[in-house]
Amino acid sequence: MDDENFLILFTRLRRHEAEFKARAIAEEIEKLIVGEDISGQEIAIVSCVAEIDRRFVLEKVNSLDELLDHVRTAADTEWHEVDVSEPLPHPAGDTAYSSYIPELEQDFSVLFQRTSIEDYLKHCSANFRPMFNTKRRTFSSFLTSVISKRTGRMVLVDDDPLLDKPEELLPALDRFTLGAALLGLHRMISANQQTKLVIPISYDTLSISRLREQYFSRLREVPDGIRTFIAFAVTNLPVGMPASRLGELISYLRPLSSLQVAHVAADVKLVDIYSGTGCYGLSTEMPVDQPDSGRLHTEMSNFARRAHLHRSVAILANINSRDDLRMGITAGFDIIWGDAVSGTVGTPGLLDGLRSDHIPG
Repeated sequence: MDDENFLILFTRLRRHEAEFKARAIAEEIEKLIVGEDISGQEIAIVSCVAEIDRRFVLEKVNSLDELLDHVRTAADTEWHEVDVSEPLPHPAGDTAYSSYIPELEQDFSVLFQRTSIEDYLKHCSANFRPMFNTKRRTFSSFLTSVISKRTGRMVLVDDDPLLDKPEELLPALDRFTLGAALLGLHRMISANQQTKLVIPISYDTLSISRLREQYFSRLREVPDGIRTFIAFAVTNLPVGMPASRLGELISYLRPLSSLQVAHVAADVKLVDIYSGTGCYGLSTEMPVDQPDSGRLHTEMSNFARRAHLHRSVAILANINSRDDLRMGITAGFDIIWGDAVSGTVGTPGLLDGLRSDHIPG
């Protein structure tokens, strides 16, 4: 808020839990300023807690100013000062508690609250990532992308170490992504646009019949004419999976989409293994464990060249730097996408504001 006042928003804590955390934060600030020995120091740090309407904040507040106004309104009647000179209270009651020496029966559950899949997805949003065709020099398709509101980046499986039932996250994300894609298709058709919309789907969903059928039941609601705009990218393939298994997964998707691609590691051997499975193309990313740019360029060029040998399209995903962008072009990839290529859009097919003059020819 300013140099001497800070606002911390807890969205899932009760009052006594918030007081506990606020008190602990105040103690840490005190130690940072004056050190461990505070005797004789003239300093006063006050922590205050106000209860606010969590749903209102999550759904209605659109700016920091609106949030502060809402907090001040709550503070007029609900403000409760926590005296930092008093011992830190036990989070579950009034039992004396030390922040440095835990009690044998101390309840740590308040510190490590599990996040449900439903709560996790409430902090996600979806948009559409333009995919650039390097041969035609145009944005020819769009990828459905799920973003974490907490990080501002694409969702990663290990984003939240407190996630409850993490093994269920990928199938839930697949359903979330599909719902966003279908809404995007509706907006696209309403805007009189026609383009391919790529929808990621994980091996975790496709490989289990119950999850696969749950997913496909929603997809079957889409008219046949709309499915011509749908493409699938199969992700999270297990290491060592035989080509026949990928071919089986692709066969599940073929009646419900116009084309399918598989996302694999940047290993030319995988191109040879999976190119004969009926995939339209193979997608990969720059490996992070290859610091030598010369060797990296050779590896990426071999990947693209091998894909072309098998008459497959080579796709380079998640390009986030100018150097990687340049390398993807010179290595011969057919389609590229990522932050260095373009920003995201709200409706697939709309090219207004998209630039490509920064992309090497």
